[in-house]
Amino acid sequence: MNFDCHQCTVCQLALLLLFVAGASTAQAAYQDQVLADSPVAYWRFEDASSSDGSTALNSGTTAATNDGTYQGSTALSSDTPGTIGGTSGDFTGSNARVELGTTLRSALSGSSAITAELWFNASSLPADGSVALLFNSFLNETGTGLSVALQNSAGSGSADTVLRVAGRSTGTDSFTTGPISYASTDTWTHFVGVLDFANDQIKLYVNGSSAGTIGVSFGSSTYAPSGATSLIDSIGKQNNASGFTNAYNGLIDELAVYGGELSSTRVAAHYAAATAVVPEPASIVALSFGAMVLVRRRRG
Repeated sequence: MNFDCHQCTVCQLALLLLFVAGASTAQAAYQDQVLADSPVAYWRFEDASSSDGSTALNSGTTAATNDGTYQGSTALSSDTPGTIGGTSGDFTGSNARVELGTTLRSALSGSSAITAELWFNASSLPADGSVALLFNSFLNETGTGLSVALQNSAGSGSADTVLRVAGRSTGTDSFTTGPISYASTDTWTHFVGVLDFANDQIKLYVNGSSAGTIGVSFGSSTYAPSGATSLIDSIGKQNNASGFTNAYNGLIDELAVYGGELSSTRVAAHYAAATAVVPEPASIVALSFGAMVLVRRRRG
């Protein structure tokens, strides 16, 4: 009996479509998990352009109010974490950043906890005594309310580098930090940092699992920004009176900010959605061959 090549080709195309659909589903699954927790802001870096002045779309509940603006020749990269796909923000340029304005603090005001979540892939670690800023939001003119950064104490290279979330509940607070050791480059890391004002705690999660809870002392049980500020929130560099400093060198993706605590269960669910297994192309080839054999047997 002759082998039906047409039917075989149909099988191959069907399996290829299943592979593509699987990858797209994985990307949607992560996004859906994040959106289910109602982030105030969610920058996905899936924008059509990152040229200076173009919009970094906010997919969170505050929508266009907290859209960002690409500046400093920020790029978009096809290198993304896990099975998320799409594009990430490439901050390897010395002046690359996303400027976010001053409205995020109002959306977070009154929250008993605030959470920052992101994926990052550092091309290099900060030099001795310096900071590489991933995300920063100001509480007032002189103080940061929520910050995620890599920081190196004045020591010897990567051994002194920490990944930290930090901030304040009110203007009278000292800058309160929750650090963990970090020494990885060219590796995607999922990080979640929680400032729990009501319970005087900072909670840290790395790759879906708890990395520690630190007891601290906040001055207010809720987030209480006050007064006007001319300094703007940012991704990739930090705004100050002299311009932008503390450049981060690497990739950032799926940055979300919540006006509440992201629980350990939800952190794990987010990470799992991004690391779900999608069949490799080699597996598709094997399945295609199996389908061809099956068709031939049935027609034999």
